[in-house]
Amino acid sequence: MKISLNSSERIPILTSQIPDDPYCMAMDWNGHNLYIANKVSQTIEVVRTQGTQYRATLLNNDQSPTTVAQPVAIAVDSDRGLLFWLDRGAGAAPPKVAIILRI
Repeated sequence: MKISLNSSERIPILTSQIPDDPYCMAMDWNGHNLYIANKVSQTIEVVRTQGTQYRATLLNNDQSPTTVAQPVAIAVDSDRGLLFWLDRGAGAAPPKVAIILRI
C-alpha cells in the first residue's frame, strides 16, 4: 500500500497475495521497485510500484550452486543498480553473499 503523507489517499501496489512467506524486502527508490525475498518458495521477486502493476521472479532455486535457496537478507544500491542478498543455503546451494548486476 502506498500512502501519501499529505492526505489519506491509499494506493495498492500489489493486489495479489505474495505466496508462501515473504522473509525480507528492499525498496529501490530510484527505480520504484520493491524486491521481495522468500525462503519458502526460494525466490527473489520484483514488484513495480509505479505505473502498471508488474511482478516478476528474478531468481528461483534451480538446484545449482549459484542459485537462491534460503534468502535471509536483501539490500539495494539504487545508484549503481545492484541487488545484494544473503543466502543461508540448502541442498546444492551453499551459503553465500550474492549480487545481481543491473536491476
